[in-house]
This record gives sequence, structure tokens and C-alpha cells, in this order.
Amino acid sequence: MRGEGEYPAHIACHLFVQDGMERYTGVPGQPRIMQEGSDWAPADSYIGDIKDGTTIGFRYFDCRGVRGIRIKTRAYMQGVFEIRLAWDGDVLGSIPVSNSNIWVQGEAEISIPDGVQSLYLTYRGTGTLVQLKTFEFVV
Repeated sequence: MRGEGEYPAHIACHLFVQDGMERYTGVPGQPRIMQEGSDWAPADSYIGDIKDGTTIGFRYFDCRGVRGIRIKTRAYMQGVFEIRLAWDGDVLGSIPVSNSNIWVQGEAEISIPDGVQSLYLTYRGTGTLVQLKTFEFVV
């Protein structure tokens, strides 16, 4: 995919919690893909039940001149989303997030090398009902 523009969080390829390496199973209390409203109604989806140590991975993006990452979150929390190119890679930057019952944007200025890259976001902070709706490559 192109490394520019906004993408829905539900396209995640990886979703796990670092401590104990829990994997995504979709059960309540674990990070999972959710949606507003009922199954038969058109609705926005998002990743919910994000907690400290949750890593969300997206693959593969053809990045050219990316100078930042923007995310849309909501929940009662205080923390940051760390940005990496590999789940266990170096932190390139972090996006602070805090309490909001509506979708709000946060952004970090970072430089992603040109070429095909993965994107990993790891949440560090308080709260267990953190939600991620979208992420965006800022060029």
C-alpha cells in the first residue's frame, strides 16, 4: 500500500500484548477489533480494549518522504503510542494521548526511511479501554 494518507486501524496485521506475548483472540478484556453499532449496520470500526504493552502492527507500506504519523484515539487514559518499524525495533517517536470521550488526533514528527516499511504502534500508559480508530502517514 502507499505510505501516505489515512488508514483504518482494523487493517492491523499484528495485535498482541507485550507482557506474556498474548495474541489476539477477540475475547473481551483483550485488545480486539470492534465496531460502533450492530453487525448489520454500516459502522466505523476501531481497535479497542488497548492496554499498557499492546502492540498493533501494520504491513507493508511504500513510504516516500514520510515526515510524521497521526493517529485518532478516544478513551480515558494517559500515555503514549510509541512508533517503530519493527515490533521489537527502536522507538522512532511517540504520540501523547490523554482523556477524551470523542475521537481526537495526535501526531508525532518522525522520519521514516523511503522504501517498503511496516509500522508498529505500542501503547504505554494507564487505562484499559483505549481505542485506536485510524493512523495516517504525514508527507
